[in-house]
Order: sequence, then structure tokens, then C-alpha cells
Amino acid sequence: MPTVDALLLGVAVLAVSTSGPLAREAGAPTLAIAFWRTILASAVILAFAVLRNRDELRGLRRAELRTAAVAGALLALHFGTWIPSLSFTSVASSVALVCTQPVWAAVMARARGEQIVTVTWLGIAVALSGALLLTGIDFTVSARALFGDALDKG
Repeated sequence: MPTVDALLLGVAVLAVSTSGPLAREAGAPTLAIAFWRTILASAVILAFAVLRNRDELRGLRRAELRTAAVAGALLALHFGTWIPSLSFTSVASSVALVCTQPVWAAVMARARGEQIVTVTWLGIAVALSGALLLTGIDFTVSARALFGDALDKG
């Protein structure tokens, strides 16, 4: 089983790593890419969920379904802004901005009163530094790039 997990993890990393450049170079409209990416991924995830957890899905309460729907809408919003952002800014800037997600998660957790230990902040800083180093973040400033960066965090 660990070999299968490692293989699946490798496929996932490859898929995520190539998504930015592939989305940018695709000839389709950006919102169409976002739509189809979300729909196809949802279909695959739903199929696995139904096959493996049918009883659990049937037992979901209305509040849990509402939470899932909100999460889905926010994911659609993410792809609906991130993929178009690639038309305005560099893939490097986009990837670097997406890598700030753990910072926002920690800030929101802290705002809800959760304690974030120092080592977590240190880990986030190391990860962000590595992402900035690897992506060679584009520090050029233009109105077009700033608009793309704003979409990226939309």
C-alpha cells in the first residue's frame, strides 16, 4: 500500500505542478477551463465518494450539505479567478501567490481564537521562502500584472 500511496502522491504533485502552465497555454477561454476543471474533478471525487462512502453520504445533515455547497462555490470562485489571472500575470507570480494559502489559513485560525504555535509560523516561512526561491517570483510591476495578481488572490 505505501507504494500505491507514493505513486498517487507523485501523480497528484505532477498534476498540480503542471496546472498553471497548461492552463495558461490552453487555447480555450479561461472561464471554460475553470468550469471544466471543476466539473471533471468533482465528477471523479463524487464517484469515489459514492463507491466508498455511500452510507455516510446518505447520512449527511442539511447543515453539512450546505457547508459542502459553500465550499464548492468557493472552489469555483478560486478557479474562476485564478485561471484568468494567468492571462495577466506570470505563472511564477501566480504560483507564489497561491503558495500563500497556509498563511491565510493560519491567520483565519488565529482570528477564530485558535493558538498557532511558533514552529508552525516558522514552517510556513520556510515553505514560502522555498516557493519564492523556486518560482523566481516576478517582481516587475505593471497594471496588468497587478490586476492578474489581484485575481489570483480573489
